[in-house]
Amino acid sequence: MFLILGPALNLLAGFFWQNDTQGITAGTIIVLSTACWLIGLIGLFERLRPTAPKYVAVGLPVAVFGAVGGGGLRSTEYS
Repeated sequence: MFLILGPALNLLAGFFWQNDTQGITAGTIIVLSTACWLIGLIGLFERLRPTAPKYVAVGLPVAVFGAVGGGGLRSTEYS
């Protein structure tokens, strides 16, 4: 459910942009979307842990960094 809700909230946030900038409403929805992505991905990695523990050991931190740190990379691109 969270792996569907995350992208759906990202899509919804796109409709709340104002003058090519992300407003407070869009930002809030994106934060909720990121939380949904993380909950869904952590659940997915936990299901993979018994069959591929090494993949989970590397993939989970990369996924968390990508979800949380990806927004920071995007904001510095235009400064």
